[in-house]
Amino acid sequence: MAAGVFLLDTYTNLGSAFATLYCLVIVIASTTGSGRSSLKTWPILCVALTILSFAVVHGRHPDIAALLRMVISLAAIGVTTALMRHRKIMDDRLRREELHYEAVFNSLSMAIWEHDFRPVAAELKRLRDSGVTDLRTYLRNNPDFVIRTRRMVRITDANRSAISMMGFSGKDSFFGRLSDFLPESDESFADCLLAIDERREVFETETTVRTASGEPIDIIVTFSLAPHFPLDRVPGSILDITKRGQLERIVASTRAQLERAQRSASVAAMSAAIAHEINQPLAAIQNFVDTATRWLQRTPPNVAEALEALGSLRGCAQHAHEVVKRVRGLVRDSSGEMRELALRPLIEEIAKVARLGLQPGSRIVVGPLSDACTILGDRILLQQLFLNLINNAFQAMESDADIERGVHIMAENVGPDKVVLRVRDHGPGWDRSLRERAFESFYSTKTDGMGLGLAICQSIVEAHGGEIRLDNDVDRGAIVEITLPTILRTAQAAVLDSPAAVEP
Repeated sequence: MAAGVFLLDTYTNLGSAFATLYCLVIVIASTTGSGRSSLKTWPILCVALTILSFAVVHGRHPDIAALLRMVISLAAIGVTTALMRHRKIMDDRLRREELHYEAVFNSLSMAIWEHDFRPVAAELKRLRDSGVTDLRTYLRNNPDFVIRTRRMVRITDANRSAISMMGFSGKDSFFGRLSDFLPESDESFADCLLAIDERREVFETETTVRTASGEPIDIIVTFSLAPHFPLDRVPGSILDITKRGQLERIVASTRAQLERAQRSASVAAMSAAIAHEINQPLAAIQNFVDTATRWLQRTPPNVAEALEALGSLRGCAQHAHEVVKRVRGLVRDSSGEMRELALRPLIEEIAKVARLGLQPGSRIVVGPLSDACTILGDRILLQQLFLNLINNAFQAMESDADIERGVHIMAENVGPDKVVLRVRDHGPGWDRSLRERAFESFYSTKTDGMGLGLAICQSIVEAHGGEIRLDNDVDRGAIVEITLPTILRTAQAAVLDSPAAVEP
């Protein structure tokens, strides 16, 4: 082509800057030539041919017009050469960046595959143009549209980590479309359609995909759909969370086993805490046995009195059996034998039992209580709960001989279905550090304590669907507050007692 331009420029009389056609030679050479050498050799040759043609035609006496045409042709060759060199530099830079991207893309330990969302975006645009304004509702009512658009998404590339994660040997065998490995039952793609329509900066979702072998794996996929990003190659970062899910299940199982182990470890402490509940019927059993024996050893034997003693003996044995039964049920995560219990008689009965072991100068005050308040609970466990709290309260007041040794039990209805019971003493109150760890198993500030009393109380309260918390009175003393669900027998439970405390 360069020779043809030379011949036309030299042996025709066209009267124009015909040598500018050498620019085409340079463009073709830069496109088809190898390396930068073609952009050195061909421009020099074209310049030489232009000057040679001018010398042959015009000799030593050129006119001004011919000289200007030659200058224009040389300038055009120079500008074309500069532009082609710049293009060559930019092409080389782009090629290096592509190679760098490819190297980084394939060396990342995180799985990445690229999506072509252009057909989906075009389908969403047609949907909007047809008058659909509420896309979320439309997608919810038209699941077939979601399935159809999911099948439009092509997978344009995948790195080595993605290929390995999905169980393939190379890119050629990798899935061609998103629907090949995303189950049709998947619900995450509807959110993806909303993200494409809104062109969100970042879209992230959790879903399940199928590997080459059909094995399901849980993943988190994240990609950007920002308006300035093209939709033909949208890279998605894929994180396999299958092992995380397995680990979470293992942790949950281990936690459940630990809780059961801690509850089982509390059996001995629970037995110690309710020893008086068992010791009382056991001592009574022994007394009734001795009494019955004495009546039978008389001459003649008094059978009637002996039978009466044995009848009482049976009741004590049954009570001891019920205590042990409740403890075993609590250890097995059982809520016990739940029955409807009137609150006032229950608390008064507990207070009556607790008063039997009080030292002189100590007292238990009950009230105000609601006659209309009924709870669903296990009588034996609730008795142990409050006896434990009353015992703790009196122990807390032992160190100060100058204070009033009294425990106050009161109840207050909160809303239509809850009652709050408070056990208050006149001791030093709860220390801040103790309040933070009071319900931990095996934690105690007493030298001879096992550290399970409040932990057991918490277990009993939670078995009844309630809550327990610790607080201090404004003036002096500790407060244990227990919230339990109630069963209301009237539209509005009324506190019938006077505001003054009543000690039955």
